[in-house]
Amino acid sequence: DYWVDSVGGDRRAHISPDAIPWTAIKVILKESLYGGRVDNSYDQQLMDTLLDNVFNAHTYEANYPLVHPSNQDADDGVVIPSGKTKDQFTAWIASLPNSNPPSWLGLPCSVETMLVINQGHRTLRHLQLLQDGLDSVADDIDDGDATTTLFAGGAAAAWIQALHRKVTTWLAQLPRSSAIRVNTDDDDAATAFTNPVYRCLHREVELANKLLANVTSLLEYIDGVCSNALKPTSAVRDAMRSLHQDQLPSDWRTSYAIPPHISLHEWLADFSKRVAQLRHLMSLPLADVLSQRQHDSGGGFNVSGFHIQGIQWTQSGGFTATDALESPLDTLYLSWRVALDDVPTLRKLPVYLNAQRLVMLFEVAVDVPPSTLLSDHIWAERAVALTAWKL
Repeated sequence: DYWVDSVGGDRRAHISPDAIPWTAIKVILKESLYGGRVDNSYDQQLMDTLLDNVFNAHTYEANYPLVHPSNQDADDGVVIPSGKTKDQFTAWIASLPNSNPPSWLGLPCSVETMLVINQGHRTLRHLQLLQDGLDSVADDIDDGDATTTLFAGGAAAAWIQALHRKVTTWLAQLPRSSAIRVNTDDDDAATAFTNPVYRCLHREVELANKLLANVTSLLEYIDGVCSNALKPTSAVRDAMRSLHQDQLPSDWRTSYAIPPHISLHEWLADFSKRVAQLRHLMSLPLADVLSQRQHDSGGGFNVSGFHIQGIQWTQSGGFTATDALESPLDTLYLSWRVALDDVPTLRKLPVYLNAQRLVMLFEVAVDVPPSTLLSDHIWAERAVALTAWKL
């Protein structure tokens, strides 16, 4: 109010929309009033787009589209009424529906489906934890005496028998051969560390071998406990309860970045694929692996398995809006180029590890033809991004 009074003076009711300090108002809203979380520049860009669409001089124009329609034939847009008094605008606000569609924020209608899916997954996890807790109480599990609680009367409890079957399946699923080794001679190992590619692969192999040994040794020990051949320790007993409840032990969860609510069988299946892929890569001759750094392929490489969220892309239609949560992409070609910030057709997109968008890997510049039907506000409001990992 002070800013508007300082600009309009005694003629506040007739102040020009262009004279209102819109920039200062938006800064106050973003920096002082908004209490949400802004993780990166793309989240900030989304907030800027929403505020720029509402707080600008054009909102005083008749029939200004406060919410753009989802497409040319849709009638789900919101137009500011041609009122002049505060009471007229208050009555218009009161007439708006209490439940607003996601399109009012520029999001596709399918985001409601995503919320329902996430809520369903949470409900199933809670039901599973509740059922596991009831099973534990029914079997009279006591943390104090492992021999009497795990095998009361010489027979294993029901949850122990169920866990034994799961552990047997998991051990058959995991690679049981020797540790992953880089295919190199002893003479080459001394000089291999001078190559950055080898150092990167060596770190990956060390991490995979350590985690694989940890996982297999724990499962084998639990297999012995379930067979009444070994006595459980406190750590093993805690791990058994975590595995029985389809939860990851803490040391498995912190080994590398994973979705926060990943299930145990999803993690084991993905970990097996990671180990198999790394073992296949290390089975190649070291010279072939290290020579990829010198391979001249235009300064780039092919990558598959990416998904795009917010919009879709096809070879015939290019970038188009869609109500799908995400769309798979064909094989992409990523290349390094000198930064060209002044190219108007290039648009930067974030590449996240997975759909949770907690870890951003890097950014890519995508060439978007000017003839595309997607305006700038759609790219920002839909938070268009690429994801590299999907379970």
